[in-house]
Amino acid sequence: MKFKCLSSLFVAHFINLFICCSLVQAADVSISSKKEYGKINLALGIELDSSSAPDLNNAVSLFPNGGISIALRNPSPAVIRSSDFASMNSKGFRWWFRFSDTAQAQATLAECAKIANLQVIVEISRDKLSRDSLQTLKQQFPFASILANGGTGWDRNRAKNAFKDLPVPAMSGYIFNLNEAPENGEIFGDAKALFDIYFDAAGDIKGNSGISVNYPSGSALGVAFSTKGNDPKTRIALLAASITGACIVNVANQKAPIKYFLHQAKSATSFEKQLVVSLAGLLSQKHSIVWPMAIKQNGDPWDNTFFKSESNAKPLVGLVAKTSGAYFLMLANTSPDNVNLKIPVNLANYTILSSARGTSKIPAGQGSRISFLPHETMIISSDIPVTPVPPTIASPSNIPPQVDVPVSGENYAQACDFYRKSNAIFSQTLEIVKKMSNAFLELAKPEQSNQKKAELKKLIMQLEYDKRKLYNEFKVIYAKVLSKLPEVKTPLTAAQTKELALLKSTLKQTYDALIAAQKIFMEIVAKLPAHMLDMNLDDNVAAAGEAEKSVRNMEETGIASGNAPQMPDELATQSSEISNLNEAHSNISDVQESEPIDENDSTSQNEIFAPKADFPTGN
Repeated sequence: MKFKCLSSLFVAHFINLFICCSLVQAADVSISSKKEYGKINLALGIELDSSSAPDLNNAVSLFPNGGISIALRNPSPAVIRSSDFASMNSKGFRWWFRFSDTAQAQATLAECAKIANLQVIVEISRDKLSRDSLQTLKQQFPFASILANGGTGWDRNRAKNAFKDLPVPAMSGYIFNLNEAPENGEIFGDAKALFDIYFDAAGDIKGNSGISVNYPSGSALGVAFSTKGNDPKTRIALLAASITGACIVNVANQKAPIKYFLHQAKSATSFEKQLVVSLAGLLSQKHSIVWPMAIKQNGDPWDNTFFKSESNAKPLVGLVAKTSGAYFLMLANTSPDNVNLKIPVNLANYTILSSARGTSKIPAGQGSRISFLPHETMIISSDIPVTPVPPTIASPSNIPPQVDVPVSGENYAQACDFYRKSNAIFSQTLEIVKKMSNAFLELAKPEQSNQKKAELKKLIMQLEYDKRKLYNEFKVIYAKVLSKLPEVKTPLTAAQTKELALLKSTLKQTYDALIAAQKIFMEIVAKLPAHMLDMNLDDNVAAAGEAEKSVRNMEETGIASGNAPQMPDELATQSSEISNLNEAHSNISDVQESEPIDENDSTSQNEIFAPKADFPTGN
């Protein structure tokens, strides 16, 4: 199987309609469909809440079939006795306890011992574990896999001392914490640095320190990973790089493979959680990594000059696994540019879950080309359920990109109307975001009564719904103005040009103010404890408002089918692209798996499938 990322996406006619401000990057990847590197054997956990009783409804909505470890910090014996714990345990959930010391662990595990067939991962600070205390815990509670937490960052000397002082297999593994923030828009270097940590740690590579851990037989490693930063798209891409990197290292023949991966998901976006949900679905099936080369000689899986033919996709990172006759793809674009992916297998009717464009299906006959937006992450699957996670206040709707529309004398009046209405929509949204920020600041005050907190949460949810309604209204008017682009174009008069420039300038000022307000809002949200953000939003027509109905009606009548740009909003209705805007784009050819790739072909637009193109910027 081969992937080919191509630089020529649009022909001239399409450029006249949509002129994207982003560049299109190119990369070449060749994958042998006959080569399989191995099955991922990873204990996967997700930290959803604090030491309080686990949130049954939230966990079940994420993982309806269980099969994943729910992480809790310092859970008390009362949590183990709770009805929610018993119910979740019966549904097939596993548990990951993060204890500060052995005393707390012993009390809680004593309660766990009363439950038949219970298995847990137990994480305890390295500083609180001795050889004697570890062996005592393991003897008392053989059902527990005990990890020594070595703190933040990969420290070879600290790991060496842990494996020297704490016996394996009583210590099931050594785990370290990583809290990473994307450094800039071009985050491929960040992704590569993460993989280097995993690969070097698992392979016992000395690095600049000159220290070798000298792992005893049966050693294993774990990572507790979290991301920070105000841009959810780059956080998601970095999480995808981290989790797929851990999977690749797990499969490669290493001295101490990464066997435990915990996503510290408190305050995470719904898509960040979805990455873990989807990977858990993969691990429950018979599967094997088929790309990139998951072998001990490959320390650069996404940008390797030596193994370029089978291990090079820069700036894309991720993995491809083969399941029961199908494929599972988890890929992220770490670049601020567009990237086009050419796949010589038919992915028609596969489900795509995109961090920028929501959920969609690859249409029949169009399964050979995938287009990535800047920093877009995709999960593409046929036989693994991809159920969107309910959005929360902690993962608010994204602001639609500021857009231009092609304007001539024929559609001048409609374009001006679009800019006036857009300005009104963004002005109203600006006020909503400010109100949400103030409401969260009020909610965070310790003196607030429970009744007042409930009122504030209700207000915040209503404001979020109102904001999403406005974004959907913007989507409607944008689709309408694009559906009326004239065939013949008459130049604008000087007066029209001046008026149009004024309208665009006014809109830009409003839009910039909204971006600034949203940044402040996200900074406030990032500082709040998880329980204040526990407000799930219902993704339904009534909640989203009448504008959502209008969008769906347009889709049913064909106005919004074809190549319509999509708002990158987790609640935005995912439709097929707007048709009739570009007739040539509807004749996308299907490339069968047996069809060879011409490495020198100049790909036409008929060979490109771009699922849900984002709002373009034109002139």
